Amino acid sequence: MATILVTGGGGGIGGAVGRLLAERGDVPVLADVDGERAERAAAAIEGASAVRLDVADTADCARAVGAVVERHGRIDGVVCCAAIFGYDDTLSITPESLDRVLHVNLHGSLFVAQAAARAMIAAGHGGSVVLFSTAAAQRVIGSPAYSISKGAVETLTRELAVEWAPHGIRVNAVSPGVVDTPMSREAQDTPAIIGALMAHTPAKRIGRPEEIAATVGFLLSDAASFVTAAIVPTDGGFLAV
Repeated sequence: MATILVTGGGGGIGGAVGRLLAERGDVPVLADVDGERAERAAAAIEGASAVRLDVADTADCARAVGAVVERHGRIDGVVCCAAIFGYDDTLSITPESLDRVLHVNLHGSLFVAQAAARAMIAAGHGGSVVLFSTAAAQRVIGSPAYSISKGAVETLTRELAVEWAPHGIRVNAVSPGVVDTPMSREAQDTPAIIGALMAHTPAKRIGRPEEIAATVGFLLSDAASFVTAAIVPTDGGFLAV
């Protein structure tokens, strides 16, 4: 039985990860910047609990991991689902709008993972970290801030995996394509955007949160004991076209 912190736990993919973990007997702790949303999501999953966490706040990352350890006695893994999108193009992007995306998507991955790794190392056991990239890290979709942040997450995945391997901590990333979540709703509701995305998706459909959660579950499990520093596409073939 592993205790796993899931950031963005009030969202579509984070909630699906929480359900999968609970179904297999693990203990999911759902974290969200909206504490009430985290509580609602956890209440719907037997054995889950919730914690409020603003991943853009480095001190809050350490506090939340500490709360998990205090509540459950340990932390065995972390899944960094929390993310935001940026709509500015390269001619209109500002330092403020770029920093906003980077602080959630990149800083919020690094410093949650760092806090969890410190706790695992202090406890003398290994663990698993799953970060979230996106197909947009490899293909231009018209959101430079988002793509930049996720490209950096892929580099971060490899850096952490190499550095933390001696401590028995594996670090991997999932790279979804278009998934049916609230964050993708605007794209789904815009014919030109969703048409272009589907043209590059051989599966010819939008992914389900449960399908992304299945990849996360594998990477967290002992079945992936020899998998680290990997970026795992779960995108209906998006990057192949």
